[in-house]
Amino acid sequence: MTMPLRAALAALALLAAAPALAQSPPGPAAMRLQPPMHGEGDGRFARRLRDRMENGLLAGMSPAGRQAMAEALRGNPADRIAEREAVSGARDRMLTLLESERLDVAGLRRAMDDERAAAETTHQRRQAQMLAALQRLSPADRKAFVANARAAKNRMDDRLRAMGARGGMPGEPPPMW
Repeated sequence: MTMPLRAALAALALLAAAPALAQSPPGPAAMRLQPPMHGEGDGRFARRLRDRMENGLLAGMSPAGRQAMAEALRGNPADRIAEREAVSGARDRMLTLLESERLDVAGLRRAMDDERAAAETTHQRRQAQMLAALQRLSPADRKAFVANARAAKNRMDDRLRAMGARGGMPGEPPPMW
């Protein structure tokens, strides 16, 4: 396998892992444009997910602070769907270009640029939602949120270290193929 092909395959593997990291939690059922997703409804998984949110990232916050942050974290399902479809469409174009006999590097770059722009749109929208919600929090709610976020980061760092000790590759997504 040539180095440019290996680099292209590695880039596609990274692109495949990005949606899992960039996707928002599901929105309220009243705004649903698709069937319920994980965490919605009254099932055991939904209750555990809500419990983890309320006793994890939002623990120690006032009811108003919890609501503001939950809404920001949840986002608008219509936005999520449209943004996910834009990213998926760009990735489909990349795969179509890659399977042709002659590699269209310019077309591949355009598809990669489109994928990056769609992911960046999602990132900017989510940050704007978070900023608006964070501005509505009291100082005590902000401190509780920061403490919870740091604890979550430390738990993730510990998991990555443990995975590395077991021979995994922390920080790298699983291979696409």
